[in-house]
Amino acid sequence: MKKTYIIIALIIGVSILLALSIFIGGSIYKENQRITWEAQQVLLKNEQFNNCTKDASDVYLSNWESICKLDNLGKDCALPKYRSEDINKRFEDAKDRCVQLYK
Repeated sequence: MKKTYIIIALIIGVSILLALSIFIGGSIYKENQRITWEAQQVLLKNEQFNNCTKDASDVYLSNWESICKLDNLGKDCALPKYRSEDINKRFEDAKDRCVQLYK
């Protein structure tokens, strides 16, 4: 009779340990999923930020070259201050928008 109680106690103990390991394993899996998702979001925001600033730079360079051509100043020209200030301001505004959106 005493052996039966010991066997029942062992079965109950093993069952409890098994249930706990399943519960803890599920919690660890969920936590890993959450951490993975958060890391992916950080990578996505960084990629979007980099794309945004690259686009801003491309527009800046394109605008600069267009004005050089319009004013017949040649490629990679030095623009007059009144022209360059406007282009530089728009470039800074575009970069600021990137920071606001993705940082």
